[in-house]
Amino acid sequence: MTPKALTPGQQTQFNRFVEDGARKALNEVVLDNEGLQMLLENGGEFHEDIVASIHRLSRTNQYASEENPCQIGYSSGYRMKPISEQVAILRGYFPNLGGADERVIGGQLPGIMEGWFAIPRWQKIGDSYSEAFEKLLSVIGSTRKFHNYREGQLGPDRLRQLGRSMKIFQEVCEEQKGMDIIIVPAQFGAGVRAAGRARSVSVGSSVSEASARAVCSSPTPSVSRLT
Repeated sequence: MTPKALTPGQQTQFNRFVEDGARKALNEVVLDNEGLQMLLENGGEFHEDIVASIHRLSRTNQYASEENPCQIGYSSGYRMKPISEQVAILRGYFPNLGGADERVIGGQLPGIMEGWFAIPRWQKIGDSYSEAFEKLLSVIGSTRKFHNYREGQLGPDRLRQLGRSMKIFQEVCEEQKGMDIIIVPAQFGAGVRAAGRARSVSVGSSVSEASARAVCSSPTPSVSRLT
C-alpha cells in the first residue's frame, strides 16, 4: 500500500508542532550562551535524535497480527559465557588479537539486551569488512555443520556496514581505545522471538545502535557521552 503524502495543512501543523517543542525545550532547559553553542556544535547528533524520535513515535502497531507465542529458544546446552572466556575463545581462533577492557561490563544492561559480548574489531581480522566477515564464517564452519554458499562473493557490493552503524561503533572503539576486542551488550533473538518477521527486522535495525550506545553504562568517564 502506497503511503499518502502529507497535506499542506499537515505540513503546516508539523512545522508549528516542532517550533512549539523547540520553544518549550528552551524554556524548560534554560540554556545559557555556552550551553546553546555546545548544542549547535553537536547539531548533527541533535538532528539524528529528532529523526529517531519521529520514527519511534510515528509507528503504528502494524505488526500485532503477526505475533504468536513462541517456545523456541537456544540449544539446551547454551550458556552465556563470561567475558574473560569469550575473549579467550576469540584469541584462540585469532592469536594476533590483543585484549579487551573488561571494566565496560560494570554498567547496567538495557532491558532489550541479554548480556555483554566480546566482538573483535574487524580491522584486526581482515583487510576489509567483507574479508573479516568471511573469515568469521570460516571459523563457524570449523566448529559446526555450516556451509557458506556465498563464499568468495561477499564483496562490498553485497556486504557493507550502514553509515550510522559505522559511526556509532567507531565511537565505541574510541571509548575502548587500544583494544582489539570491544565489549558491547547485545540481543541475539530471544527478545523478539515471538514477533513476526517484519517486526523482527524493524526491531533488529535498531539493536546494533542500542547495543553500541548502551556502553554508556561503563565506568570509564568519556563513555557516558554516548547516552
